[in-house]
Amino acid sequence: MSRAATAMKSISEPKGRKIAVRVVDSDGKNIRGALISMFLDQVFGGSLTLGDGPGSFDIEGEVQRVKLTAEVVDLTQEAYISSRENAYQFQFQSIPMNFVAAQPGARCPDGTVGNPCVVCSVGGTQVRICV
Repeated sequence: MSRAATAMKSISEPKGRKIAVRVVDSDGKNIRGALISMFLDQVFGGSLTLGDGPGSFDIEGEVQRVKLTAEVVDLTQEAYISSRENAYQFQFQSIPMNFVAAQPGARCPDGTVGNPCVVCSVGGTQVRICV
């Protein structure tokens, strides 16, 4: 590819990233009803309740730091996602007996909900959250 073509490509491609996320048990099975919250540069960016498959956060623009938290009843895990990662899997070794799966869905910080997806605005950054 020529230098001009490379320059055009970098100008025309929007900055951003998509992060797929799963929450599984010790057998590798999806945990339906797990709650995943996302933080962009320490600001709450939305959440999703998983269904039978993975969820995703599609972030437009440049974000320095992405933190994900996964919750199953009173168990919580967190992870900081590097700029090179486009997927993350949380694994819980044991699921509490009192766990009742919530309905899948996506939620913005302002309370807007959607299923399977919702588009949120977080401090000028657009985020598409899907289950």
